[in-house]
Amino acid sequence: MRKLPVELKCGLCGCGAILVKSHFIPKGIYRLIRNPNGVCPDPAHVSARKILSTSFQYQKSYLCQECERRFSNFGEKWTIPQLLHNHKFLLRQNVKSCPSIPAFEHFFDCSASKDVDCNKLGYFATSIFWRAAATTWPGIGGEPTTRIALGSYEEDLRAYLLGQAEYPRNSAITLIIGNDDDLECLQCAALPSGGRHRDGFFKYKLQLPGVLFVLYLGKKIPKDIRSQCLLRENRIVIAELGTYNTEVLRVSTRNAQLSGKLKWELLGMSA
Repeated sequence: MRKLPVELKCGLCGCGAILVKSHFIPKGIYRLIRNPNGVCPDPAHVSARKILSTSFQYQKSYLCQECERRFSNFGEKWTIPQLLHNHKFLLRQNVKSCPSIPAFEHFFDCSASKDVDCNKLGYFATSIFWRAAATTWPGIGGEPTTRIALGSYEEDLRAYLLGQAEYPRNSAITLIIGNDDDLECLQCAALPSGGRHRDGFFKYKLQLPGVLFVLYLGKKIPKDIRSQCLLRENRIVIAELGTYNTEVLRVSTRNAQLSGKLKWELLGMSA
């Protein structure tokens, strides 16, 4: 006799439902960092123990179909085609057409743009930060990912993702778009990482092809950071990210060699 699907509790809405395969990093991101013309078309995965080209994706049964659809409609479906892919970078092109802010030439005001949807960008990134905090995800060899700690903000962000609340008061999410000429150095993704900043607030980073999202939480977030908020101020920064990518990878690899564990994991295009 065929075994019937079992209803379980959805990680987002909390309702009893038949759960579907959910991705930690959205499935469409993996397509962006594949190199179909390379010797190894699958992304290069950098971890504490090895560097290998693999088609592995972080996924498990975690959300109901309705919540999966919500993530797609409110963020993924619009955002992913905007990111860097095959030397095309639609988001950067559209943001550069927006007016820059006086005295801050790298800051762009996208509030009046019909081609840049800051709400969908912010929702998309927030959904991944929340997924990084809400549960662990099976990694290569079965080793689980490291959860980021969002404290009470985890529940606040869950309510926002469900459309039940505004973005948390003492929070800000910013977006930096890579302005590098060498697009290959931007063709990577990294699992969310971060924690308490020395100045008393919390800071988390999410690297995706061509962009860097940064989530700030806490009452001590500086005013200049609050003024860059993607969701409240509709502002986006364009700056070079290649140097950042190289430095983070160097430091993370060194720390992994010393501790035997890498909390920050990189997915990049293979040669």
